[in-house]
Amino acid sequence: MRGMSHGRAVGGVIAAVVIGALTGCAANGGTLGASGSSGATASPSATDTPVVTSVGAPLSGVGTNPPTPTDDARLAVPEGAHTVTLSFSCVGTGTYTVDIPDATPDRQAGLVGACGSTATWTWTVRPTSSPNVSVVVPDGATWTATPTYSSAVFTSDSSLSAVCAGFGAAQSAVMNAIEGYSTAHAFGLEQWKSRLDAAAAQFTQLAATAPANDATELNGYAAAVSAPQRTPEALRQAFFTNHLFPASTGLRDACAANQTPVQLTAEFGG
Repeated sequence: MRGMSHGRAVGGVIAAVVIGALTGCAANGGTLGASGSSGATASPSATDTPVVTSVGAPLSGVGTNPPTPTDDARLAVPEGAHTVTLSFSCVGTGTYTVDIPDATPDRQAGLVGACGSTATWTWTVRPTSSPNVSVVVPDGATWTATPTYSSAVFTSDSSLSAVCAGFGAAQSAVMNAIEGYSTAHAFGLEQWKSRLDAAAAQFTQLAATAPANDATELNGYAAAVSAPQRTPEALRQAFFTNHLFPASTGLRDACAANQTPVQLTAEFGG
């Protein structure tokens, strides 16, 4: 799953559109939904059951002129399908967000990518369901999305899932240190420092077993929150305004694509 493309959430003027697709031609041994092929539920790791796929009609749009959402603007998931992969491209400047909210109710945000390249994203879907696909693109950008349905069952990378959970816990610890000291006034400066030191240790521990690119990212967070010159106001500014933890990074995007998004837990506030 780490081969999926990544990007950055859209800033500036955006347009949200809801798009839908119909199933199209078949590949890899049969047609989903066709007689005799219903109930085919192959796992990507299975060798005794062929994976059956069906490619839907390409979808396209322009950011400044989205179609009016209707009940027909939905994916038409064929019988026997358990996942859908969208091949998405965007022509323009900036980034996009794409998601199937009904398929991933626990995800905090959509999957993101950069216009000018093609990315593939996979979601779990229910056979014969008709979920909406949500796309957010820069103003004036054109986009194309092609759905491919599959009988294969999506399986998350368990080792990556553990890293994602740890990343969320460490980032939550930083947020709670900032909020507890600066907003809730729940503790003093010494506990603020000790909480941040503990968060930095979490990032460092995660980095010790992470792939090189992710380790660099995690070690960067550790250095930022444990810097000797840190001050409560400067760190708060970095966290909430200067994007100390960007909405899209290599690790965060990989977690989202793995269907194990980074989750934050607030200790203070509503």
